[in-house]
Amino acid sequence: MENITFSKEKGLVFKRFSLNQRFQHILVFITFTLCAVTGLPIKYDGAAWAPQIVDLFGGFYAMLCVHIISGVIMLLVFIYHLIYLAGYAYLKGPSWDFMLKWQDALDFVQNIKYNLGFTNKPPDYGRYSYKEKFDYWAVFWGMFIMGGSGLMMWCPEATAKFFPRWVSSCARIAHSDEAILAILAIFVWHFYNVHLSPDFFPMNLVWFNGKISKTVMEHEHPTELKQIMDNISDKEELDDELVDTTSFKHTNNRILIVIEILFYTGILIWFLMFFLPLGLM
Repeated sequence: MENITFSKEKGLVFKRFSLNQRFQHILVFITFTLCAVTGLPIKYDGAAWAPQIVDLFGGFYAMLCVHIISGVIMLLVFIYHLIYLAGYAYLKGPSWDFMLKWQDALDFVQNIKYNLGFTNKPPDYGRYSYKEKFDYWAVFWGMFIMGGSGLMMWCPEATAKFFPRWVSSCARIAHSDEAILAILAIFVWHFYNVHLSPDFFPMNLVWFNGKISKTVMEHEHPTELKQIMDNISDKEELDDELVDTTSFKHTNNRILIVIEILFYTGILIWFLMFFLPLGLM
């Protein structure tokens, strides 16, 4: 019962993320945002807005220092996360909830059918959905690509001792293009799924307080909720009078849906017209 609390407004509330996990997430978000803001003017130095961002940091050298420091901190947080996983596995046993499984492929197909209206039954997600697993493993991929290439560019003399020149050139391209992919994945895909979706608009606060209500659990993680409730030894401890009043008030809001479609279409058009001509392709 230590991970289940009561709220007069929300009824049953489940602890989803620990303070440690939330702190890691916040650090990665802050450092990634700083890397994105300071990295784009370097990649698109010919753009009209690039000098303005450089001036905000007091010059190119200062901006580059912020970029490098943020990247190093993000890489250290990633290393800490690996140590955290090892420690968790040692103390509590390994958890395979975040591993990709065949069920994720089935859930993906079921979700497509549900979104297209071919079925009224959404996927029954467990602890993590395929979307959350994609977000999680994308960080691993990005850390190895951007972190490795970033270290190579940061230490060009050491890189030249062990690798031919073409490796350095490839590292520079991989670093910047992977960064663009990561920016799109975070600020379009991830932000929509966890904040801007009509199910959660304007924000899902689980990243901040680590808590999730029973209604959200029923909607997003029904399989996990069933497992938790089945494992509660004394169900009489749960006060039935506390009713979860949380609702997905924006889920069927057609105005919001239309606005978001126009918003993301605008982002796509802006990206195709502005960034691609600058050398992304």
